[in-house]
Amino acid sequence: MPMTLKLFSLVGTTATFEFYDLAADGTVDVQLAHDPAFSFCVCPILNVPQNKPSESVVIQGLNADATIYARCRARRVSGAVEPWSAVIAVRTANGAARNTAPAAVMIEPAIIVVPERVLSWTVPNAVAGFPATNLGRDAPVGLKAIDFGGGVQINATLSGAPIDTIAILNTNLPEAATVTILAGPTQDAIATGVGRTLVANNVPFRASPNLPGRPGYHGLFRFNQVALPFWQIQLIGPKPANTAWVEHVVFGLNRATKNHSVDKSEAALPRTTVDRTRSGNPDRPDGLPMRRVEFEISMMTEAQYELTYGDLHRFENEAVLVVPNSKSGAFLHDRILFGDLKGGRSLNPFSPRYSRSFTIESLI
Repeated sequence: MPMTLKLFSLVGTTATFEFYDLAADGTVDVQLAHDPAFSFCVCPILNVPQNKPSESVVIQGLNADATIYARCRARRVSGAVEPWSAVIAVRTANGAARNTAPAAVMIEPAIIVVPERVLSWTVPNAVAGFPATNLGRDAPVGLKAIDFGGGVQINATLSGAPIDTIAILNTNLPEAATVTILAGPTQDAIATGVGRTLVANNVPFRASPNLPGRPGYHGLFRFNQVALPFWQIQLIGPKPANTAWVEHVVFGLNRATKNHSVDKSEAALPRTTVDRTRSGNPDRPDGLPMRRVEFEISMMTEAQYELTYGDLHRFENEAVLVVPNSKSGAFLHDRILFGDLKGGRSLNPFSPRYSRSFTIESLI
């Protein structure tokens, strides 16, 4: 018999759920999502104790200003997994108001980062089936890790090439989450502090502050170049049921010029095809929601073009981090893109300047 899930209380972004028709043994799975279909979204299954005799669970760190769908099921000691309960919906409280006033400067140069190859990933307390290696895949899979109070650590081994940009994409990290980033010549140096570099110290995680409900949340961190092979990212703060979900982590060097254009077009990529039966009923298989964004970088000298973007053809059809407008503020989060990049160039016949067009099909 499926369990029943009910909302007992909701205070700000903390919800207390009650379970009914609970099995006598085992644990309970709770799943939260912005999509009632629980597909193609940041919606990890949270495994929680039954917490008898109250038969309830408190989940902190939910997204503010969001409609959240929830369901539960029992996981028995025998290994049997019972059916999901009926879905319920809750609405969290509004967060702090966003500052959307136009800035004096509304556009800054684009960020284009070809990811540096990560030789190995390790994450203590990663959940089986959701390994750290998922962080390097351009697919809607992710890392799932349990936080036992000291944060979640992501350790990465690279070549030692210069890095000035790190992006952490499609996460369930709440508004209060922070990030600390360390680098060192060895993994031991990071642990002991001898010879390590503190890249970012307990800085806010989210790329945009006070962001209302989104399918997933991104962090974008830029700093002076660091050329060290060992890196550690610490994700600190309350997480729903002490569980962190992260889909992509990108390390790389931004290919920046001072040139930019305001022209940008964006369109949704069809997440499905729609067929209809003879009676007119829609047959609509679900798919990954993506978007195609086109933009330009204009008025470059030949040297700027060749030195910065001339080799990008080698990375076409590979996942690249792109932010067409890197201006910080309320909208930066929604400008962050990650996916296959294509491009071309044009030379203005009336000027010895180049323009470069870009098209990215983004997973996020």
